[in-house]
Amino acid sequence: MIPVSNVAVTSNVSGLVWPGLDSVSLRCSADGTNVSYSWSLQGAAISGGGRYLLTDNNATLIISPVSTDDSGSFICTATNIINSLNSRNVTFNLASPVSAVMLTNNTSAVLWAGEDSASFHCSAQGSAITFSWRLNGTQVLSKPPYSITQSDSPPNSTLTISPSPGMTPDRSPM
Repeated sequence: MIPVSNVAVTSNVSGLVWPGLDSVSLRCSADGTNVSYSWSLQGAAISGGGRYLLTDNNATLIISPVSTDDSGSFICTATNIINSLNSRNVTFNLASPVSAVMLTNNTSAVLWAGEDSASFHCSAQGSAITFSWRLNGTQVLSKPPYSITQSDSPPNSTLTISPSPGMTPDRSPM
């Protein structure tokens, strides 16, 4: 009889996992004789049924579809009559849809064309968020008089409109 060793888990995903859309397959392997496998999520045992399917004598765990309830650490335990070893923790990078979009600006009074700058700040929650700015349906690019900055953590973007050099103020409100 050979004791359990080299417990490892492989996954079919490496990037964002979208709850409700994606399925994940986790495969556990170990060296040893007469090895049996079990799975847990955050320390709670996983049995087959519902979204969880156990195949290959419980060596493979298929989650279909992935849910937000699957955030946390999955562990595979490989056991035989000599010993029992756990795999490393496996977690998913769960994606989330765009929500809580908020647009604010720095203006509270009349702005003067050619003289005053204006900034607009957009923030949102979610995963893999990209921002684009539009003026009358046309995409605004980051070139004078527009400046666009963006940050991923937390997701946000700022559009600043600055007066062009040499522009003569006409005192017309924006």
